[in-house]
Amino acid sequence: MSNFDHLELDGHALRLFLAVLEEGSVTAAAERLGVTQSAVSHNLTKLRRIMRDPLFTKSGRGIVATAHAQNLAEQARFLLDQMQAFASGADFEPDGASMSLTIAANDLQRDLLLPTLFRNLEGALASIRMTVVPSLLPGP
Repeated sequence: MSNFDHLELDGHALRLFLAVLEEGSVTAAAERLGVTQSAVSHNLTKLRRIMRDPLFTKSGRGIVATAHAQNLAEQARFLLDQMQAFASGADFEPDGASMSLTIAANDLQRDLLLPTLFRNLEGALASIRMTVVPSLLPGP
């Protein structure tokens, strides 16, 4: 396996690679992705350099994936799926959230403002641990 800087790869390059592989044509891949042929060619050149493999060879009016490119296809699909899952993220459920909050307050803020804040948040923040520390700044 060739050594390359894996950080040069991105989702767009993987999506383009798969489009060219599936379409068998730079033109068809460009149309499918809504980009120019030049953009596809430029990205293929980048991928070829990174992967140190031609990835595709000319065959008649189209192109055919090399054995190396065919082997990479499944990994590219997996990576794109993982990127999509990462970008989607899990839904935040505040009822199940557990966290801590530290508030810096001077004596006036602590005595006048924080009791009201704590009463208002009491039910909503059952799993949040709040700590009040002395503020070194004078009050308003």
